[in-house]
Amino acid sequence: MWVTLMIIQTIDASRLASSFAPPPDAAGGDGNPKLEVYVIFTDERGTLAALEAAGKLAQNLEARINLIAAQVVPLAFPISRPPVSLSFTLRRLQDLACQGAQGDLETGIQLYLCRDKRQTVLKVLRPGALVVVGGKKTWWPSKAARIAKMLEQHGYRVIFAALQRRGECHA
Repeated sequence: MWVTLMIIQTIDASRLASSFAPPPDAAGGDGNPKLEVYVIFTDERGTLAALEAAGKLAQNLEARINLIAAQVVPLAFPISRPPVSLSFTLRRLQDLACQGAQGDLETGIQLYLCRDKRQTVLKVLRPGALVVVGGKKTWWPSKAARIAKMLEQHGYRVIFAALQRRGECHA
């Protein structure tokens, strides 16, 4: 497991359209971009399920995994100073990435401080990207299921890693 990338960026929704570009492609050994599988942070259990599903997929495709976490900073705080410490959040994301690791995969962590999670996630993903979202599958759409549906509606290829009662994952 290689956690190779930690990006912390602040994104102001009012300037989102023109001032932000997604991170550059991760290059493989021959300089060609590697296939990327994106995992969207939802909650700890859902993200762990998504990382495990993405790990299985990435191993078969020789892809890299990018864990995307958009941390909403309330308006009462400056965007660059969230109420939860950045070191705690990064440690939590790193622990999740390590727990969900499957073999010798390259995993990147991208943390974005923002006001609007949906706008941020839509802006940082590449068009048509392969995205894995994990969460509970219930008769009423969960937060994770709503994120997955929103991404599908915007043209992303989405895999939903559903949690089972015992914490098992079925993608």
